[in-house]
Amino acid sequence: VAVYDGWSARGCKSSIEYLMKYVKQVNALGGVVSMDVCMYRDGRIDPDQIRVLKMLASLRRAPGM
Repeated sequence: VAVYDGWSARGCKSSIEYLMKYVKQVNALGGVVSMDVCMYRDGRIDPDQIRVLKMLASLRRAPGM
């Protein structure tokens, strides 16, 4: 497996549950999370990744965040 195989690939390697927990933990420590997405030549982002990003955005609106 090449080092860059996951960069800008379609879909999502990690479950939404894992990502939500990870982002919450990093944010609780004052950190930020940056994510690479698959952008198509016409400017669209992979639909599975959009779904995950929207779910992660809901963390910002959650009480206590």
